[in-house]
Amino acid sequence: MIKDFKTGQEYLQAIYNQHRRYLSVQRELAECKAHIYQIKGQRYEKDKVSGGIQPDLSDRVILVEKYKEMVEQEHEELIIMRIEARRLIDMIKNDDEKTILREWYLNHRSYRAISRTIRISRNNITKTKEAAEVSFEIVFQKLKRKIHIDLSLIHISEPTRH
Repeated sequence: MIKDFKTGQEYLQAIYNQHRRYLSVQRELAECKAHIYQIKGQRYEKDKVSGGIQPDLSDRVILVEKYKEMVEQEHEELIIMRIEARRLIDMIKNDDEKTILREWYLNHRSYRAISRTIRISRNNITKTKEAAEVSFEIVFQKLKRKIHIDLSLIHISEPTRH
């Protein structure tokens, strides 16, 4: 996953965006479930209009199941990204920087909530977050170089087949 990104900032932003996609699909699922409960019965006092297609309950239940699968898929991807990012963030030495990156990018917390958690003013949160992003970039690039070297060693050690 790390090799898919050029910078640590892109990587952290991808995790942040993945969380937003996950929440979006969750909202869509909730809306879809709400539509199931809005199914109306046939009104027999009015003439039935032909040519219209009325979605039945089974179509709506199938749609809900598809949304559930999408929610699970987005959540699994988010969890995998969070685990990997947490390992990288834990390589940073400064505890406040670690906490800010975890809270902002992995847990989607606001600056206000983060400042309450680590007892730093909101203005200092911004400065510390910028420093944390620089520290993360250093860790990210070191690890990325290591992965690149490891992959190149694998390619060198593979026997060539003719």
